[in-house]
Amino acid sequence: MNPTTKVVEHYGNFEETGNNTPTFKPSDVVRLSIDPNLRILHARLHSAGHLLDAAVKRANLGDFIPGKGCHFPKGAYVEYEGTVYSEDKKASAKEEIQKWVDTLVQEQSPVQVLKALSPQLFHSLEILHHRC
Repeated sequence: MNPTTKVVEHYGNFEETGNNTPTFKPSDVVRLSIDPNLRILHARLHSAGHLLDAAVKRANLGDFIPGKGCHFPKGAYVEYEGTVYSEDKKASAKEEIQKWVDTLVQEQSPVQVLKALSPQLFHSLEILHHRC
């Protein structure tokens, strides 16, 4: 979702429809196809961002607040704001976070969607089936 316009934007390749004009207007019927392997990769990178955040919190290195992140294959990251508690913690931060990532992965906890945190962001299956 574009944070400025609040509009969901889809990026992809528009194929020509025979009239050499790969554009469409509101209310046109379009066909959207998704590469399942790429979609799974993006979902895994998104989950990895949450895993990283959980590890950063458990490492207790400072008062970090997660900011923006990107979950695309060519540059996935999560940015944090805050301060490291001490120089000792700063020196061992990477190893401490990695230790927690490894521990969390070993636990094999299921990925869950917590609707209670933000119910306005989710639609029921009935609404999705009706709209799609």
